[in-house]
Amino acid sequence: MSGNDAFISIQALSKHFGPVKAVDRIDMTIGGGEFFSLLGASGCGKTTLLRMLAGFETPTAGDIHIDGVSMDEVAPHHRPTNMVFQNYAIFPHLDVRKNIAYGLRVLRLGNAEVDRRVDEMLEVVKLPGFGERRSNELSGGQRQRVALARALIKRPKVLLLDEPLGALDKKLREEMQLELRALQQSLGITFIFVTHDQEEAMTLSDRIAVMADGKVLQTDTPEQLYEAPNSREVGAFIGTMNFLRGRIVALELDPETIVVEAGAAGTFRVAGTGRGRTVGDPVLVGIRPEKLSVSVTQPADGTNAIQGRFAAMSYLGDRSHYFVEVDGLDQRISVASQNDLQHLLAVGQLDFGAEIWLTWAPAGAVILAD
Repeated sequence: MSGNDAFISIQALSKHFGPVKAVDRIDMTIGGGEFFSLLGASGCGKTTLLRMLAGFETPTAGDIHIDGVSMDEVAPHHRPTNMVFQNYAIFPHLDVRKNIAYGLRVLRLGNAEVDRRVDEMLEVVKLPGFGERRSNELSGGQRQRVALARALIKRPKVLLLDEPLGALDKKLREEMQLELRALQQSLGITFIFVTHDQEEAMTLSDRIAVMADGKVLQTDTPEQLYEAPNSREVGAFIGTMNFLRGRIVALELDPETIVVEAGAAGTFRVAGTGRGRTVGDPVLVGIRPEKLSVSVTQPADGTNAIQGRFAAMSYLGDRSHYFVEVDGLDQRISVASQNDLQHLLAVGQLDFGAEIWLTWAPAGAVILAD
């Protein structure tokens, strides 16, 4: 975590709408200057949590402190926060300058100071010379920059962003992700970003809180969430993951390895400590598709190897996804690689239904809470 580790402190925070627990006893700290994302599917509670931080929703229970100050009795317009909405809320009857300056009206600043700040924000969001344009003369990316400038001109300590890139096409969205991250790093203020897009959260964030059913499942860096998810739900939501159920048959010490017997998937090794586990414990093992290697011949070392049938393929240009059916497993195993089998398919040495082998290193799998 960067900056002040508890710049924002959320304690036992809940929000109920009748019997629905939209946010259910969340505890969380966010550092000063951190880019922090709330990630989850629609209805998980992430936007409700953001709106409580902004003061637009009143908590059913719990506390929010920002920079050491309780927000319990602080109205939205007096909080050290500002918010960027998904639809940007740009006023069509005002030009860019007046849209950006709108939030300064309540500060009763002189015209010269307002002009100076607007010019400063136009530079920050890379829109110099656009001040006289109307909203209908702007592209989607330019409107998003105007919304950012209007939110930032009051110099909030925390910027709250509710899926602000959702209305952009894929290419522009990817460009704006890089610009948004660069902007946050240059300003050094705390950004809290709501999204349902895993790739977007991974690209932008210092840390991510994965949410479901009003609760936080795991908070961690993008790398840790991907490489070491704490549950099946997190592993499945962040990217793609194959799951194998089994039981521990041995705990080896040198190197530390957990030996798992998984029925149709055979017996294999998972790198990691066996502390807290015993032989006979049921386990759920997760393997990312890119951790698997595919071969048309049986590997010499049968450790961590599964035999299956080549069932389907998706060609994605720089890589392909292969899908393998294994007798005794309910779901196909997904494999991602840089077109390893393309040549064999092209020359007729491999066809759908053919027997192939999957292998992986012990460090390529992780044991999850189910």
